[in-house]
Amino acid sequence: TGKRRADLGAVAVSVGPGNFTGLRIGVATAKTLAWSLGCPLVPVPTMEALAAQLPRQAQSIGVVMDAKRNEVFWGLFRCPQDLPKVVAAPVRLPAADLPSRLRPPLLVTGPGLLAYAELFQGLPGVSLAPPERRSPRASAVARLAARRLQEGKTAGPEQLVPTYLRPAL
Repeated sequence: TGKRRADLGAVAVSVGPGNFTGLRIGVATAKTLAWSLGCPLVPVPTMEALAAQLPRQAQSIGVVMDAKRNEVFWGLFRCPQDLPKVVAAPVRLPAADLPSRLRPPLLVTGPGLLAYAELFQGLPGVSLAPPERRSPRASAVARLAARRLQEGKTAGPEQLVPTYLRPAL
């Protein structure tokens, strides 16, 4: 890209929840880069990055991810400006329990819509994000990481672990 090591100010990484292998690879790569380059490591929760892709929303934003085994990861956010605020911290729950947590007006996003769209169909006051806004984007992670870096919200490579909402088996 024509950049030098000195041009890199920080390494941002999406820390989950999400796919176990994907999180391990992404976090290990980010930790290695930050440690070897001597620059700050900035963790960004994946669900916050997804909510950040829908700025300036009057309604709450629900983020759903497929946790497999008929379970979902679910989080609730508000994003009236550019940065999301956590309303309900991400949890893992049976997919069948999700409809009881929906409080309209609500905009739902996330890659879990692919597997569980039927749970949201026809519910009054519940709308679905456009397909192009349902997967995490590097640009959203970078935007949130820039703010976190300004606020000093970094982690040492030796400290950072992915966010798993399913215990190890």
